[in-house]
Amino acid sequence: MAILLGVFAGQWLDRRWGTTPWLLVVGAMLGAVVGFYKLYRDLMASQRRPPPKGAGDDRSRS
Repeated sequence: MAILLGVFAGQWLDRRWGTTPWLLVVGAMLGAVVGFYKLYRDLMASQRRPPPKGAGDDRSRS
């Protein structure tokens, strides 16, 4: 989603300022950086959460 927003913002600015295709490229790269940063944050947050109670606990069934 962030990449698409960067591309559309870059396209709009390119049309407005006549800098085609430079701001589109910058917008796509910036969107990719933001998207990967969000992915990294989500992965780190999911590792910090404790597993739900009883999930993966097969010892109680033996």
